[in-house]
Amino acid sequence: MTVTANVYGNGVKNIYNGTVNLVTNTIKVALMKTNFSWNANDENFVNTHECDSTDYTPGGVTLPIVTDDINFAANVMTVDTSALIDSVKKTRFTAEGDIKAQYAVIYSDTTDPKKLLGFVDFGGEKESINGEFSLVWHDDGIFAVTVNP
Repeated sequence: MTVTANVYGNGVKNIYNGTVNLVTNTIKVALMKTNFSWNANDENFVNTHECDSTDYTPGGVTLPIVTDDINFAANVMTVDTSALIDSVKKTRFTAEGDIKAQYAVIYSDTTDPKKLLGFVDFGGEKESINGEFSLVWHDDGIFAVTVNP
């Protein structure tokens, strides 16, 4: 199964117009069940289909982004998170029960309403191992946008 990353059009718009600030806002990633559906025009985060495993924290976990994590080189803008830079960049979710998810949704938890930025489709339902569900981010970071010259 192919893993795909997607951005919400309104998420990009909200970053450009200043509604969302990747550095000063609390940016989170939440796990969603298989019945989650998306539309590129969606704008506001709704947790209706968020994971409900025992001890999974609703709202997900924070992706700490600082100014130095936003870079532009070779026509590609990347957004990383320095807190995850180690031998393997991971975001960990832990719960006493098994976590089952097919999607990870990235959003601003600071704005009201909460604004969607992007999501990852795992290509099928994935399950935690011993109560830990880990997302391993691409070397390019959480987001990578190619700018055509």
